[in-house]
Amino acid sequence: MHRPDAPTLKPTGALPRTGIGTGHARMASSYRLAMVVAGIVVGASVVSFAAGLGDVGGTMWTISLMGIAVGLLAFVAAYSLGTQSQFASETHRQQDSVSQIQETFESLAGKDWMTGLDTFSEISNQVARELSRSARYDRVFSVMFVTPRFEGNTAVLNPGHISDIEIHTADILRKVLRQSDGIARRTDVFGFVALLPETDAAGGKIAGNRVTGALTNPYRVGPWDDQTELISLDTEVLSYPEDESAMVALFGIEKPDADAPVGTTLPPNV
Repeated sequence: MHRPDAPTLKPTGALPRTGIGTGHARMASSYRLAMVVAGIVVGASVVSFAAGLGDVGGTMWTISLMGIAVGLLAFVAAYSLGTQSQFASETHRQQDSVSQIQETFESLAGKDWMTGLDTFSEISNQVARELSRSARYDRVFSVMFVTPRFEGNTAVLNPGHISDIEIHTADILRKVLRQSDGIARRTDVFGFVALLPETDAAGGKIAGNRVTGALTNPYRVGPWDDQTELISLDTEVLSYPEDESAMVALFGIEKPDADAPVGTTLPPNV
């Protein structure tokens, strides 16, 4: 669930990667072209300078000497800037590799690298398992969606500020909810989701009230001259079995086909 009046902030895990690497590649190509042009200018100026040695101080001699100097200066500048561009491109490539490795370990561990909470894919699997168990054993459970609400200029928030909000909210949820509850940072929208096992709709509402009442003071983030305040944590609770269809849709749970053929029952071990 995502409230329509909530800010359109992107979770840090879903921030798009920029085209910095492509831009550095284009810049490096431009610098190489500039070096080639500078080399041609130097070569032509040297030939012209050699031809004008008999007229030292003359117009052709002076222009050739200036051409050599300007060409060498342009070559050195292009080489220096090109080297810096290659270094920046390599640094960005290494950062991308680290991010990919980080995402891989996060996926394998089922833990969000920044907050230490479960990943959204992990909480989705937990909800699917809980839905299967509850359907089989006639149990109840609830899922709570938490959306931070702000006042102030959210346009000034950068990824670092958003991370601060997510970490602060994660700490609140850890303190308020039970250890048996699963909590995850969402990556589809800005917010959090919690699995509340063996909790009916009334119990889910009580848990939601605890979360909304936990933020007693506004949490200020952003530049000092234009701060944004996290003023509340809005909650919405879905409960099984009342909201089963909504849960299945939100978490992309594949329910078993009722028309599927029944498997063969194996004989017991002897």
